[in-house]
Amino acid sequence: MALRLSPHDPFTYLFFDRLALSHYHLGNYEEATHYSERGLSLRRAYFNRLVLLASLGQLDRHDEARRLIPEILAHAPMDLEHYWKFLTPYVATNHYDHFVDGLRKAGLPLLNSPREQC
Repeated sequence: MALRLSPHDPFTYLFFDRLALSHYHLGNYEEATHYSERGLSLRRAYFNRLVLLASLGQLDRHDEARRLIPEILAHAPMDLEHYWKFLTPYVATNHYDHFVDGLRKAGLPLLNSPREQC
């Protein structure tokens, strides 16, 4: 609805990101990849890249994921722990774990506490 009401909104890339994340958690990894790429075509935001990476990890598309990792690491926010808590306020631990699982499968190097690393 937000996309229909405001198709030229400067935050459209975030709308696509949330659509991608929703599809990711529903197990629709191809759709998640599609919406992540649409969002990234508008703005290469950090979290959009993470959703794409997790989706690629779940799809075992390791070559594509491997090419994305240096870009993700190069553009990680300075205060990563705060950023991660702000953008991923998961209530259900299993949803958070599912997201981190995709990042791990894609090959993103994670510390012991992924909330402080991603």
